[in-house]
Amino acid sequence: MHPSNQLEIVGVAEIAEILAIPTNHVSMMISRMTIPEADFVINAGRTKVWLKSTIMDWAINTGKLPIEDMLNFDIKRGQLDK
Repeated sequence: MHPSNQLEIVGVAEIAEILAIPTNHVSMMISRMTIPEADFVINAGRTKVWLKSTIMDWAINTGKLPIEDMLNFDIKRGQLDK
């Protein structure tokens, strides 16, 4: 598989980094169901993971993405300019 075609999977720590919030806030959002349902559940149902695109789409559409990242988001490419 070509690297650009690989799926990017994120967990709580990566979501916290994307949203620039503490990991315990992400955990709270999961328990309150204010974040999208996990794309996959692994580790005998104990670990939830998401496609990065799921989280990015949700964060952009709900205004959860930090403003600095929103300003650097390339709509045409569907990704952040770094």
